[in-house]
Amino acid sequence: MIILTNDTKKISEDTCVALGNFDGVHKGHRKLIASLTEYATLNRLKSCVYTFETHPANILGAGKSLLTENYEKTQIIESLHCDYLYYEEFTDVMEMTPEDFCRTVILEKLNAKCVFCGENYRFGKAGKGNVDILKNELLKYGINLVVVPYIRTDNNEIVSSTKIREELRNGNIHSAYSMLGYYYSLSGTVIHGKQLGRKLGFPTVNIPISATKLIPKYGVYISECLVDGKKFNSITNIGIRPTVDKDIPTVNCETYIFDYTDNAYEKYITVSLISMIRSEMKFDSIQQLSAQVKDDIMYAKKYLQNNNRSL
Repeated sequence: MIILTNDTKKISEDTCVALGNFDGVHKGHRKLIASLTEYATLNRLKSCVYTFETHPANILGAGKSLLTENYEKTQIIESLHCDYLYYEEFTDVMEMTPEDFCRTVILEKLNAKCVFCGENYRFGKAGKGNVDILKNELLKYGINLVVVPYIRTDNNEIVSSTKIREELRNGNIHSAYSMLGYYYSLSGTVIHGKQLGRKLGFPTVNIPISATKLIPKYGVYISECLVDGKKFNSITNIGIRPTVDKDIPTVNCETYIFDYTDNAYEKYITVSLISMIRSEMKFDSIQQLSAQVKDDIMYAKKYLQNNNRSL
């Protein structure tokens, strides 16, 4: 897959283009991209996903937390066998009229012969463009538009990045998984913590959480940790550690990895959240905290065994 940015003048090959933010690259996005790549293959076009370097909401001041940062989005889209991934600077197109966007970006820059988007796609200055306007503008250039219908949950709710964020903030990991198609994860380089876990008999690894990444509900989770290309079962605490941290609260992602004895400092790891055990709570003593952690570990191991996830 070729990754392009807005300094690319034009794609010379004929393309089939998918438009959207694609935060999370959830099941709805995957359906759209699968339709794109199938059409591109059948019509001898190159498939191209067009998205933004920075989420438009964060340019416009809404401060949206992301399900996937760009490196995560890139990895997922590449796994879907796309030929091109185009990251545009939103500030370069935010003032364009729908007419200008279709001509300057879709026709001239992306060299599109067909365009795919979701039912709720908006574009152009102040989001004035919708799928009807997009279809009419593209027809001027002989470009076909395919609008891919929503995917819905078993409860008939539309699968969307907004809904997934809501579920994660409520600790509903299974619901988020059913819409994403994979377990929500946090990644980072292991840093030195206060080593409290080691003193309690449960040495943990700590990774910082990106300022733009969505933070799930504070609590303890059954998790899976990827270290040096190997997967380990684990439990993870996400929160401010109210029992032990008396300073200004900062959010931590702290993981106890089962059956791991190597030094993980400075290693890049990925922690995938499988199920929530409990909300974060404040204990009256370190001894109470230690006893609860033991119970959490026992619960996690039984859960993993019962769900055939023992590694």
